[in-house]
Amino acid sequence: MAGTHETTAASRAATRGRLRLGELLVNEGLVSGQTLDSALAASAATGKRLGHVLIQSGAISDNQLAAVVARQLNVPFVDLARLELRPELARLVPEAIARRHRAVVLEDRGNAVLVGLADPLDVAAVDDIERVLKRTVLQAVCPEGQVLAALDRLYRRTDEIAGHARALERDLTDATGAARAEDDAKEDAPVVRLLQSLFEDAVQVRASDIHIEPQERSLQVRFRIDGVLQRQAESDPRIAGALIQRLKLMAGLDISERRLPMDGRFSVHARDREIDVRMSTLPGQHGESVVLRLLDLSGKLRGLDTIDMPAPMVERLRRILRSGSGMVLASGPTGAGKTTTLYAALSEIDLAAQKVVTVEDPVEYRLPGIVQVQVNDKIDLTFARVLRSTLRQDPDVVLVGEMRDAETVGIGLRAALTGHLWKAGIEGGAAGLRSAGAGSLRGHTLADHAFAMVKAGRTSAAEAMRVAGPGED
Repeated sequence: MAGTHETTAASRAATRGRLRLGELLVNEGLVSGQTLDSALAASAATGKRLGHVLIQSGAISDNQLAAVVARQLNVPFVDLARLELRPELARLVPEAIARRHRAVVLEDRGNAVLVGLADPLDVAAVDDIERVLKRTVLQAVCPEGQVLAALDRLYRRTDEIAGHARALERDLTDATGAARAEDDAKEDAPVVRLLQSLFEDAVQVRASDIHIEPQERSLQVRFRIDGVLQRQAESDPRIAGALIQRLKLMAGLDISERRLPMDGRFSVHARDREIDVRMSTLPGQHGESVVLRLLDLSGKLRGLDTIDMPAPMVERLRRILRSGSGMVLASGPTGAGKTTTLYAALSEIDLAAQKVVTVEDPVEYRLPGIVQVQVNDKIDLTFARVLRSTLRQDPDVVLVGEMRDAETVGIGLRAALTGHLWKAGIEGGAAGLRSAGAGSLRGHTLADHAFAMVKAGRTSAAEAMRVAGPGED
């Protein structure tokens, strides 16, 4: 272990030295001297760290900054997107300490552990973690955004949710029907605490949906994260009735109706955010299945530089957006980030100088200065009907949540060919476009017009995405 201690000591000595980050970035060719001067002035004026200012301005990426710091300190750079973390290992460090120092345990090396740090100059982080683990800490540098996202995934509320579920089971066993209904109305009732923990956990991991599914011998709760369903908890099926009844009360639905599908909505406050919840019930063999779609009403509009789209793709998409007309399609499964990607593209447009209309189901972001329409099939306010009227509103840009049928595709194609910029989500990529459009595609060509197909993958557009030009599938 002599070599290990020497490495650690050398690393700490380096971290105690003064790191001239700006000079490093200029020497690496990542920023110009002029950009650095502007960032230093902004850092002095706002009190924010230089690295944060450069990342927020789009001058460098989080990964580039971490890699430069790692080379300067001669410690490993670890891309957490390529590493499968072990929750049981990471949780050896208490959550409060991990979040305070933005640190995550990466590897167990016997008498030492490799710890990824967002700020390797934080000497107190190493001292605190060594004091807790009673082991030597070896440092690695990780992008700060990745560390924060990893902490949200690793320190879940699983144990808390399981505890509330057990408390609800005991409550159902002990209480009579009338007493239970009265208790459930209290803010500290087990069913209330259980639901609040579920919402808090879902918001923490940026889940788009919560699925509550009664099975024969259990109640299964799953979250859709980055388009993929992940099991969150499994509990006694007896609590399903109380859980769903509480949700129906929150949504203003008839609690006595269990035979028919129902839709409702309500709002909750979780992690200092206002969340709009769209609720759908479906009668199943073992009870009602409930899906809760979560929409963050307090979320800010993200830009193309913040959704992990590769830089060459961002530039190509921006060129298409600057053309002023044509069609941009975002494809991918439910929860993959199609709407997030389209709204990020919307942030590139001068909203004050252009008429922008969105047609969605539901409206996921509220923006001032644009017209947003939510379709309602119950009153025949369909996508196609709204879009026909939209084109009579003299729009410059039209954003469609999803193109579902041939008529919608046909309207979109005609609009794209007549001077409008049309942005839409679609399931299944180019094949989905052909399937939905069928005969509508015949006689139309976008060869001379701007066309983009953006394939939304995990975290909006982080992985498995591309921008296709005319003639590409």
